[in-house]
Amino acid sequence: MPSPEQRYARAAETLDVVNALWDSWAPGALTAGPDGRAVLDRSRVRPIDHAGEFFSVAGPLNLPPLPQGRPVLIQAGQSAPGPRRSRRTRSG
Repeated sequence: MPSPEQRYARAAETLDVVNALWDSWAPGALTAGPDGRAVLDRSRVRPIDHAGEFFSVAGPLNLPPLPQGRPVLIQAGQSAPGPRRSRRTRSG
């Protein structure tokens, strides 16, 4: 089993990747056309090009953002790195 430090490092990188993926669609990337059908502005969808210690992800997310932007994240650890990571803002 990886050490607690390794597990927290992997968890931190996981959150960095999923947050970048959720942010890979800029507002207005998907709109309704005159006929009511979805219209994608590809210039508003960007790759994330993440290359880290644990993951390599080109992105972007392969589906449009959720109406609420992103889901609620819950952290269940009690060691010092866990709550510190939980307090990080969405921008890192």
